[in-house]
Amino acid sequence: MNEGSDLPLNEKKILKSPHRKAIGISTKAVLTMAIIMIIISSLGFYFLYGNNVEKVLVLDVIEVAGEDGQYQGIQVRLLVLSGGIRPVNETGKLDVYFEEDIVLSREVKVNSDLVKVNLKYEEFAVANGIYSFRFTLGGVSDNLTNGYYVRHVPGNLLIDVGNIHDPETNEVRSIIILTPDILQYPILEYERYFKPEFYNRYFNIELTVIDPYGEKTVIEKSMYEWDSNRSSLQIDLDWKLAGNYSVSAVFENLLVQSSSDLRKLLTDPEKSRYYVNKPPIIDNITHSSIRTKQTVNISLTVRAHDIESNGAIQYFLINWGDSFYSPYSFDEVISVGKSNSIVTIEHAYNISGCYTILITAADNGINYDVGNGLFFTGKEYAFRSYDVKIENG
Repeated sequence: MNEGSDLPLNEKKILKSPHRKAIGISTKAVLTMAIIMIIISSLGFYFLYGNNVEKVLVLDVIEVAGEDGQYQGIQVRLLVLSGGIRPVNETGKLDVYFEEDIVLSREVKVNSDLVKVNLKYEEFAVANGIYSFRFTLGGVSDNLTNGYYVRHVPGNLLIDVGNIHDPETNEVRSIIILTPDILQYPILEYERYFKPEFYNRYFNIELTVIDPYGEKTVIEKSMYEWDSNRSSLQIDLDWKLAGNYSVSAVFENLLVQSSSDLRKLLTDPEKSRYYVNKPPIIDNITHSSIRTKQTVNISLTVRAHDIESNGAIQYFLINWGDSFYSPYSFDEVISVGKSNSIVTIEHAYNISGCYTILITAADNGINYDVGNGLFFTGKEYAFRSYDVKIENG
């Protein structure tokens, strides 16, 4: 059957019309244009609303403190620029460098333009000095060289024994002085020098003292016990015995990597022996007197001893208490250098009255090498007073 044989004559003319091909061609063109528009719209949506990374910046690094007010670490601030309207939603990597070595790599989740990354000192700090930072995200990276100066990691622990004056008892006593040796990095523009009160809650000390008889005492301290302006920890001990003491200490810094050699510092054992010198003791004082026509001559006997096994009384000083009347009011008596010493010395009083005689006994001391061939002698002294009544004529 021929196409359209059953149709009316006018409809047969329409089917054979050339406009029928034009209608088919127009439909194909519309479909093609629609597909192209969909592709263009998709690309526009991607560029306008996608989250591709265009640029990253490491802005700066600041020090941050915990709730206790002590510094615990740093905050690295990052800026991430998206190629579209929507922010980036990816995971990047932050590397921390010290002297060209990576000391920490941290994955960072990015879901906004400004990203703040908190790092504790114990995660990355290995020594004092300059740390650099590199952040990489979506194939784009940025570096911040000389980004942060760590200042709180001592490289050595110094130990010494010093003397302090007690205003209540008016006595001088020995103390142990521990000083973490902080090497200030020689870059002045940072202006970030070490101050103990910023970190000392995380500095711990274990002190071991062995007395002359081998008895051991272990003392645990926190550097938080520092005064705010003090760079050393002073530990007051009761040095009851005279003789050689062995003093050692371990300093633990909780604000440094556990694998760092500077996490724990030990004092030098060659510099940890100290000799504690105790004052001698004046045991007994007696006198006898002989009256003459013009004076009263007294004979004064003083007994003293040094408590150290290798100690000795070196000399006595006698202040007769009559300097207003006599040019010979002071006498020095050199002892024979024994631990027990007895001396007798005479003095003439010209005027009657009550006099207070002041006696000083000095031991043989300890010699300290202070360099350049010079030695400091740390003597100890004993003091006593003795009253006499003089009746002349």
